[in-house]
Amino acid sequence: MVDDLPKIIALSCEYMFPFLGFLGICGNSITLFVLLSSSMRSSTNEMLAAAALADILYIIFMTPNQMSRWPSFVLMNCPEDPRRKCPSAFHVWFIDNKPHISFLVNWVSAASTWFIVSVSFDRLYAIKAPFSARSQTYSWRRNLIVIHLILLLTGATCFHMNLKLLDDHQASNATAAAGVNRISWVQILSIQMFVFHILIPMILLITFNTCLLYYLRNRLSHFLPSRTRSIRRSTRSDETPAPLLTNVTDRSEVVRHHSSNSGVWNRHVSKAERHVTYMVLAIVSCYICSHIPSAALYIYMHVFQNSLYSTRWMYTYVQLSSTGVTCSKVANFLLFCMSSKHFRKEMKKKLCCLFCKTKEKISQKDSATQPRTRSLPLNIIGDSTNNCSA
Repeated sequence: MVDDLPKIIALSCEYMFPFLGFLGICGNSITLFVLLSSSMRSSTNEMLAAAALADILYIIFMTPNQMSRWPSFVLMNCPEDPRRKCPSAFHVWFIDNKPHISFLVNWVSAASTWFIVSVSFDRLYAIKAPFSARSQTYSWRRNLIVIHLILLLTGATCFHMNLKLLDDHQASNATAAAGVNRISWVQILSIQMFVFHILIPMILLITFNTCLLYYLRNRLSHFLPSRTRSIRRSTRSDETPAPLLTNVTDRSEVVRHHSSNSGVWNRHVSKAERHVTYMVLAIVSCYICSHIPSAALYIYMHVFQNSLYSTRWMYTYVQLSSTGVTCSKVANFLLFCMSSKHFRKEMKKKLCCLFCKTKEKISQKDSATQPRTRSLPLNIIGDSTNNCSA
């Protein structure tokens, strides 16, 4: 049973990918459909849309990698001997293009991470300096420059993956001795990729989201002294009746109404603060739990092991880490978009409009295909019968 455990885990991860891929593509497509509408245009939403597009591309580029693990795609009956199995055309194509596919997967994954970092920075800036954030005009050119800069830098830091630098299995002693210089370059580039794709974004995500919570609570605390002072003034004014409120019952109703409003305000603030705290913890925890194991495994294979699949457990670990990263791409849609009430409202509105338009088109086509019959008004029919009887 213990010997079969790596195979069971790997098979579970392989058959989970179609379900996760379907959820990720559908969810991020809805995100693009809603965020790119005219009513939702903003700098933060455009970065979220770029992250959603990068997540869709990640799932698409990961599909050939997952297909290569299924025997039905990589093996076929040999033309010479149907009883034997030969490599399929897809398998030959995948082996030739595997380094390029690996580069594309890591490129869009790193770009998505940096888009999420920019979204966290925009939210922090909106909380820290709300008036400055509101006074700035929307500029799609600035967002386009930031998006191109992120794509350029992330692509440059993982461009070395286009080259087949490591063997898929344990290398022989002669091959290892001949490729010492190549392996040293692999180690340097792998550490650089880990720093720029995982370590720095993780530090920035934790820093930005922690500062967001701090400034949110600090900004709310600024309102408390003014509220307590106003309450004190109101209690002092209760001792001397106001000129317009000579009746004691009227003044008590006003005080009761004021206290009820303050209670509602406090509950609303605490609820919003808890919601932001939970979402920040979920975003940071999701990133750490999904990307750190994959990064640690990548560093171990390229820096210390110098091979990819040396053992069965190594293959299982690769499958688990890839599944974790895919889960994070699906979770981005839930954490950043579905957690927003405004986004859910706009999504329902857009989807309802889309379904209504499609239903209208279908009904128009049905009415156009129906045969048209010419009918006369009832009064004319009645007159004609009367004339005939006459």
